[in-house]
Formats: sequence, structure tokens, C-alpha cells
Amino acid sequence: MSDLVSPSVPGFLGRVLNARAEPIGTCFQVVPGVLVTAFHVLDDLDGGRVGAEVRTDALSGGLAPAPGEVLAVAPDRDLGVLRRAEPLGDVVPGLASRGSVRLQTEAYLVGVPQLEDPGHEHRYLTATGAWRGPTERDGIEVGRFESVSVLPGMSGAPLLRISDGVVLGVVTGRYISGGFSMRDSVWVTHASDVAEVLSSVPGVTLHRELVFESGRASTVLATAAAGPRPPSDPVGLHEAATVAAAVLVPLDASCRGSGALADAVNWLSVQTALADGRGVDGARALRDRLLSRGLDPRVLLPGLPGHAEAVERWISPGPGFPDDPDEARATLATFVRVLTGQLDKDLFTNITRECRHHLGNALSGDRSVPTLRFLDALSGRLPEPISTSTEVVLPETAPSAGSTRVADEEGQRLDGPRRHTLNAAARHMCTLPAADPLFAGRRDLVSKIGDAIMDAMAERRSAIAFLSGRPGVGTSEVAVAVARNLAATFRGGAFYVNLHGLDPEARRSPRTVVRVVAEALGDDLGGGAMDDAEAFDRFAAHLDGERVLLVLDDARDAAHVAPLTRQAPSCALIVTSRDRLQEYSDADLRFVVEPLERADSVQILRTYAQDREHDPGDLAEIAALCDDVPLALRMIGSRIAADPRLDVSRLRRALEHELTRLDYMDAGARPVRAAIGLSYAVLRPNARRTLRLMSAFPGSTVTATSLAHCAETDRFRQELVLNRLTDHNLAWYATVPDHPDPPRARFSLFELIRLFAAERLEEDEAPDAIRDFRLRAIRYLRDRLIEINDQVAEADVSGELDPAPFHAAERVAEELAELDIASDLALNLWTLYSARREVDGVVALNTVRVGLFLKRGQPEKAANAALDNAEGLRGMDAAEQAAASCREAVRIGDAYALPQIVPRAEFKLSLILSDQERWRDALDAGERAAEAFRELGHLNSTMAAAVNNARLARRLADHAKALHWAESAARRARQIGDEKRQANAAFVIADASSALGDHSAALEASLTAERLSEKGEHFWNASVAASRAARAALHFGDMRTTQACYDRSFAHMEKSGDERAATQLAELLIDFSAVQVAERDNTAALATLERATEKAADASVPPLLRREARVRLAALRTFVEQASPQDDEPDVPPEPETGKAEEPSDPVLDNVLRLLEASRSGAVVDPEHMWPEVFRLLEQETRNPGANAAWWLIETLGQEADPPLALGS
Repeated sequence: MSDLVSPSVPGFLGRVLNARAEPIGTCFQVVPGVLVTAFHVLDDLDGGRVGAEVRTDALSGGLAPAPGEVLAVAPDRDLGVLRRAEPLGDVVPGLASRGSVRLQTEAYLVGVPQLEDPGHEHRYLTATGAWRGPTERDGIEVGRFESVSVLPGMSGAPLLRISDGVVLGVVTGRYISGGFSMRDSVWVTHASDVAEVLSSVPGVTLHRELVFESGRASTVLATAAAGPRPPSDPVGLHEAATVAAAVLVPLDASCRGSGALADAVNWLSVQTALADGRGVDGARALRDRLLSRGLDPRVLLPGLPGHAEAVERWISPGPGFPDDPDEARATLATFVRVLTGQLDKDLFTNITRECRHHLGNALSGDRSVPTLRFLDALSGRLPEPISTSTEVVLPETAPSAGSTRVADEEGQRLDGPRRHTLNAAARHMCTLPAADPLFAGRRDLVSKIGDAIMDAMAERRSAIAFLSGRPGVGTSEVAVAVARNLAATFRGGAFYVNLHGLDPEARRSPRTVVRVVAEALGDDLGGGAMDDAEAFDRFAAHLDGERVLLVLDDARDAAHVAPLTRQAPSCALIVTSRDRLQEYSDADLRFVVEPLERADSVQILRTYAQDREHDPGDLAEIAALCDDVPLALRMIGSRIAADPRLDVSRLRRALEHELTRLDYMDAGARPVRAAIGLSYAVLRPNARRTLRLMSAFPGSTVTATSLAHCAETDRFRQELVLNRLTDHNLAWYATVPDHPDPPRARFSLFELIRLFAAERLEEDEAPDAIRDFRLRAIRYLRDRLIEINDQVAEADVSGELDPAPFHAAERVAEELAELDIASDLALNLWTLYSARREVDGVVALNTVRVGLFLKRGQPEKAANAALDNAEGLRGMDAAEQAAASCREAVRIGDAYALPQIVPRAEFKLSLILSDQERWRDALDAGERAAEAFRELGHLNSTMAAAVNNARLARRLADHAKALHWAESAARRARQIGDEKRQANAAFVIADASSALGDHSAALEASLTAERLSEKGEHFWNASVAASRAARAALHFGDMRTTQACYDRSFAHMEKSGDERAATQLAELLIDFSAVQVAERDNTAALATLERATEKAADASVPPLLRREARVRLAALRTFVEQASPQDDEPDVPPEPETGKAEEPSDPVLDNVLRLLEASRSGAVVDPEHMWPEVFRLLEQETRNPGANAAWWLIETLGQEADPPLALGS
């Protein structure tokens, strides 16, 4: 058993297995659990009887074999039905009705093959072929399927229509022919016989549905399990009328015995007879009348012209049915009622909602405006009424009185045979091309154009539509699709003429078109000589009232078809041209055919690729490389289909090369290059040159000003030429508003046009001229970019919005070896992206800048560019990218032996890594930097790196390493006499010594840091260092020194003038009060806390610190049993006032406050529980993580003056 499910095998197919679990036949599921196969397959297993057990599994794999019970057998039709315990994954969409399958219908089957291929297993095989019609053998009707691939083991497989998957029949092994004359024939039991056998199986209910197969209505028998088909997209009134005609016309033909809806007619007849209570005889009588009279839509719909006459003809007596007209009229009314009732049921479930709505209203006799418009549209789509007479009428073979025979251009009369030959030739020349089998993605556009034309016909009785598009986009195919949809609406017929307007050797003149179309219509324009104007007048007169649709494809320009565009009442004209400049079409009937949506492009390519394995993204990328132009897609698709071994990914990579892409699109009779060349050839010389030069301009996007500057032409004449290129659908433009000028247009070539133009550029322009043009272009763009960065008032800000042309200019500058210009462009682009804080752009441009410096032999500048980039990215919070730039600088320094660069890059890398809190990596980089600086003898830089390393090591709790680097920094600082850095180093020494338990060294280092900082008037640092000295002295129990250090710390902070001084003072005072409480000097501690509370009242102090000072003061006052706090200083913080922000919460403060409030309110509080809690707070340092805990590293190197550093704890 296969555990894998094959997606190429329908889920409703199964295998019939023998006792050894070997497949011997095929089966399919019609409702969940109910399978159909050939009787002889069951019989070979001794299962050809009701109740027998037969095992099956899924043909696609994934389901284990399961037992099934035979439910019904029909040996004469070679059919068997069984129920499987575990259903397969899907059910067939339906069973085709008898007589509904056209000859040559393409079909296929998938089944179990029995191949002689030792050592290999073939789980399934697909056989394709065509339906060759029915025959009767031994009194039983069977169908014939012609295919060379059907093998034993496929018996029981369903024959499926390719277009919709409907079952046409079941392969029956008994009837496989063996003679040479029928060697590739396979006999199948018809699907109608399958339905008849299923009708006896409990739980299986079939219903009829109308379906459209290749535009033709037919019926299928489906089950509810098949599920509803996807809902149709909303359609317009005219499309609804087209669908109605596609149902009603074949319904009429089927009544007369020649249509594909015979099954539906028979069923509706029975339902009508049952509704009338007339039974089988009534159904037979109605069927006889329908066979004789048909069911013209005019009989059914009261609002159609000729309805009354049609009804009278239908109810008139005839052989085989009653003579009573009233009874016939009543039967007709019942039939209409039954038909109307079915519109919302299974039979019409696949018809568009709009069609069912309008048709239901029309059947009921509704006279509203929408219904009348629907009936008007429907009327134009119906054929002339068919006579009910059985009398033979011979066609007239001689000219009738007053008729005139056609004359040739010399005025000679044409005899009958000659005229017949000309008529036939003209009709052939004017026949609408066949429907495009790969037409995709244009349904909405075709419907929109068709509806607009029909609306114009209804309002103005004439219509002239104009379609335009770029080369290869499929404008002609859209026009033909519209004409085919509307053809039934024009009783005079739909005609097509290819004007070959862009091919001077094949171009058809308006006079030729008039003669050909008139001949196809059978019109006589009269004998004798006539000039063009007279011929056009007569032609227009002949069209008047004829309701003809004429497609004029591929006009050169407006002048080419102007004589043919006169308004002809009742007629419509569709003109296509690549030159969109025209004035003859109706204003509301002008359409541009755009390239396909990407999904539709991929679908076309997938059709060619079929089941070939490929990366799903490859087809989408190929579609993009084809610019979603249908002609290009088909050329590439043909290549894919022609070579089964072609790797789609390899083809995609080949197409990425611009120089050869068009070569891959030159397969077949309509190569892409030739299609573009036709448009190019009709351009004037200045337009052709402009097209070529646009491909040479960086990015191929120009303004009239930029191109005129580079081509050394007049700006206004250049803009005129650019607009003509857009008129010819070779270029497009976008209007970008900028200041102070009015909006200006930026013109671009379509992608495939650009490739063509680039080819012509190389062939038609001198190499020196091309280089000079490109050089002027890159200089022009460089200057415009500088204006943008300098914020010049006249700058073209559209370049800031879309800098792609500047990128292209930089690449061209490199190609031209103009590295100075390339560097200018790269620097200014980098500046532009840096100002906009666009990280990806900054990174990309830095790569370009570095590469350019290296190309110019300037590695040091390359490394410095990388370091500048790292600093800029760091300011954008792009630490990863900044670190990568530093490492790039290190690589350049190592590769080009730049000893000055490497330590600087490592130092900056250390700073960036510390920003990311990657402390270990930061220390590693810092240590590499310090060592490299030391080897270079750079004492100042070595000292800066050493200070940072000491702090990073302290952050990692590596106190010994921190002390090592701090002492190293101190030595370097003493060597160069830098007292500020000596103070920094001393502070870190104190920090590390304290962590290592050497409090004596910590005290000495702290006092040194204080002295040096005070000497340099860095009072903040002096304050912090003094507080650290106080903590060190406290370890020796030296309260005198501790007191003195704290006093100096307070004094230094007061002198600092820093905006954070109030906060720092409050913290220092709270910390000192904790020392005093621990020493049980509560009176002194109260005074300190009063001072802390006073400082904390400053607005700059964090609310949590302010609250902490007040709670500590209240707690200590309560403990020493002093009087209540002063009136303006409550001992317990008041509740927040309405409208003010609530004070921040802290669990320790909240708990102490709760205990104090309970004590004040007289509640019984256990002192042994309360005071330990209170003193746990009072003996702690501040809970506020404020400025005292700030993190810092030295940021600068060398002789640069550093700003004062805020020392941390």
C-alpha cells in the first residue's frame, strides 16, 4: 500500500483488489461509500452477486484496503455497485445524460494498468482520447472511446470529459475490440445506464443539472454529495441575456430532437403532466407537440416581440396531439410554471444568479424596466423563428425581380458562379478567428466592453469601440472574444478584417475593406466606376439597419480607418490599434488592454508546464520577466512544452540575462521582437532615436528636461516626442507633483520595449555617441541628487521619493569607469538614506561605497566609510548591521595591513556589542582593541579601551579581570598625565577592589578618584567617588571617615549644578540615613531623612524616590515616639488627589505604610512583627534605581576631548 497521496489522481478513483491485495480493476465513487465498477471485474473475484464481499483501496494512495459489500449488479450492461466501509476522498461531479455528448469530445481515464515491466510497479496510468459516438451491439447501446493507451486493469474506470470531469461512461472489458479496423477502440457503458442501475440502490439520489461544456448547454446527473459548484461571478444584463439564450435556444432544438437537452425536455414534460394530473399519456402528448412545434423562446416569454403569434402557432392542432387550443394553452401555462419553479432548484443551479432572476421575471410576464432591457438584449441573441410547416421550400436560384448582380471593379457584371466564388472567399476572409484556447484573465474586461457596446446600441442604435494596447498584450484576442460573445446579438452577422496596419506590404486600404465586407454580406454596391468617397457612402447605406458587428483589427492609425468609422444605425464597430490617438470612437467605448495579472500569467505557463516538477516561484519570476505580456508568455511556454527535459529553473536563470531574453521569445510565427519591430518601424526618425536613447538613460525613466539635456535637444520638442511614444503604447508616464514647478511627467519604457530599444541602440548609434550620452546622464543625475540633499528650493523632490534612477546612474558610472562620479552618487545616496533612517538602504549603499574605494585603491577610505556607516547605524538602533560594518572594517584592515584601522574598529565594535548587552563579546572586542593600541604605542587609546574593559569585566562579575584592566588604565593615564582618565581608572579600581573584598584598596582608590575629579571640577564624579569612599570606610567601622566622606559627597553634588543633582542628593541622603539607623543613631538619621525629604520634593525627582523619603521619615519618627510630623509634612503620604497621577507602587513601601496606618488607627499590631519589617527598609540603601546606577563607557579615542562622564555605582 502507498502511504503517499498522488495529487494527479482524482480522489474518487479506487482499485478493486483480489485476495492477495493485488489490483485487478478500477472503480469510482458516486456518493460517499458507494462505488461503481465493471461487473466482470467483480465476477472474476467470485463477487458478481448481491451481498458478496470485495476489497478496495484508493487509486491515489493514502487509504488502507477496506472491505465492501456488493449492492447491485447488471451483467447485461457490465456494471456493478458496492458499498465501501471507509469512503474515498471525493465523488464524481456528475454523469452525462444520454445524447448530450458531442462527437470528438476530448476525454480521459485514469486506471490500474497491467503492464509487462518486470521489477517495476505502475500504480496508475492516464489514457487520453476522443469520444467517437454510440453504437448498438447485441441490442445494447454502448459508446466508443478511441485511445491507444487503455490497458487491462482499467476495466471499471470512468471515462471523464476533459473540460469538466463529468463521467461519460464506464470502461467495459467485454467489449474491447480486437480487429485491426477498430484496433484503438474501447467500448464503454453509457453513464445513463450507470444512473439507471444506481436508481435501485438505497441512499443514492440523482438530480439533473444544466452545465455549460465549451459554451454548449447539456445536462448531467449529479448527487448532493458532489457539492455545489463555485458561485459564478456577478454579470451584467447583456451577459445574463447571453446565458439565457444559450439555454433557451438549445432547449428549443432539443424539443425538436436535435439538441443536447433532450433529457431535460423529457423530464420537464413528465413534471408538467404530473402537475396537470394527466400521467403518462399527458406526458407523451406534450412530448409529441414539442417534437412538432418545438419551444421557441418567444412562446415562453410574453415580453418578447412576436409572443402572441408564436403561442398561436404552438397551440394550433396537429397530428398526434389534441385539437383543443384551450387545453394546449393550459398545458403551456403549466409548463411555464414548472420551468419557473425550477429556476431556484437543482436544474438551474449552475446558471448565473442574474440570469435566473431576469428569466424568472420574464417568464412571469414582468414589465419593469430591467426586465424589458433584458428581453431586448435577449431578442437580439435569438435566431429567426423556425416555421412549423412541413412543406418543402426550395431556395431561390435566380435573381428576383429588381435585384442587381454584383459588378467587378471594371464595372462588368458578375455571373452567378463568379459571384458565388467571391462571396465564399469574402466570407472566409471575414470569419471571426477561433476562440483562443489559452485566453485567460480577461473575462471581466471582455464583459465590460461587451456590456458597454450593448448599452450604446440600446441608447444610440450604433456603437464604435476602440481598443489599444502595447505590442503582444493581446488586444486583438480581446476584440475577437468580445465579438464572439456578441455575435448572436447581431442578426446581420459578425465580421472580422485584419488590416495589417503596421505591415506596409500587407496593409489593407479602406477601399479593400469595403469591398471584402460588402462581398461577405452579399451586398451589391452597384456597377460602374466610383471614387472612394462614393464607395464608402454606399457601404454605409447598405449597413443601415442590417445590425452588423464589424471588427477592424490592427489599424495603423486614425487616418487608416477614418473612412470606415461613419455611424451606421443598428451596427457596431470594434477597432484595434497600437496608436491610441484617435477621435472617431464613442467617448465611453475607449479601452486600454493591460498585461495580465500575475496569477493569470502563471496559469498560462502552468498549462504548458503541465505536471513537470518545478519551484512554484519559478513560474511567477518567469511571468515577471515576460512583463505579463501574453505573447511573450506563449513563446516561453512553447519552449517549456517543446522540451520535456528542460529545467524550469534553468530557463528562468537564462531569461534573467537582458541581452538574450528576447532571443528566447522568438519561437513560433509571431516572435516578440518582430511584434515590437512593427511598432518601431512606423515611428518617425526622432521618435525612434528617443526610444533608443531612453534605454541608455540610467533606469530608462526620463523627464523631458533630463532627456533634452542629455540628448542636447529642445525640452518642449522632446516632451512632444515622448508623448507620441505613449500614444503608440511603447512607453508610459507617471505624473509626480513637486515644488515649485507644476506636476511633471516621468516617462518609462515597458520592459520588453526597453530590451528591444537597447538592441537598436547598439546597432544604430555610434559607441562614442552612446558613451557621451550616458556620461551626460550620470552627471545630470548626480547634480540633481546633490540638490536634493542640499535642500535646494528648485530640487526635483520626486527623486527623493523614488531614488531608483540615481542607483542606476551609479551602476552606469561604474560601467563607464567613472569612479569619481560613482563615488559621489554612492555618497549622496548613502546620505539620503541616512537622513531618512532607512537601514536597508544605508547598508546597501555602504557596500557600494566600500567597493568603490577598494576599486580606486583606497582601502583606508573604504575602512573609514565602514566605520562611519557603523556609527550612523548605531544611531538608528540597528546594532546588528552596525556591528557587521565594524567587522567589515576589521577585515579590510587585516587584508590591507592597516594597523591604525583594526583597533579603532574593534573599539567601536565593543561599544556596539555593549549596546546589545552582549557583554562577553564586547569585552573580547575591547581586549583586542586594547592590545592592538598598546602595540601601536597609542597610550591614550589604550587607556580608554582599558577603562571600558574594566567596566565590562565588572559587568560580567569577573572582578579580577576588572581590576587588571583598571590598573592598566591607571598606569596609562599617569603616563600621559590625564587626570580625568586617572580618576575614571581609580573609580573602577575601587569598584573591583570592593567586589574582591579589598576594602582598604577600595577606600584609597575612591579617595584618589574624588581628589582628581574635584581638581578637574567634575563635581558629580567627585560626589560619587566620595560616597564610594564612605562605603569602604564603613567596612572598617570608621564612622568618622564615613561621615566625612558623605558630607563631602553632599557638598560636591550641591556644587555640580547638574539637573539630576536633586535626585542624586536625595539618594545619597537616604543611603547615609540607612548607615545611621544601622548604627542606632536615630536622631541623626531623622535629620538626614528630613533633608532627603526636602530634596526629594523637587519636581525633577522620580515619584518613587519622593515617596520613599516620606515613608522612611514617617516610619522613623513613629519609632522614636516623637511628635506627629509638621502640619506641612504629614508622617504618612496622603492619598492621591483627584486628577493627579497616582503615586508609584512598591511592595516594601506599601507594606511599611500599611503597618504604620494600622498603628496610627489604634489597631493592635504585634511589635515583634512590625518593627523588624520597618527596620528592614530603614537599614537598606535606596530602592530607587536612579542616576547612581547609570551605565557608561568611554566613546572617544585619541586626543579628542571627552565630555565629563557620569560615573556609576
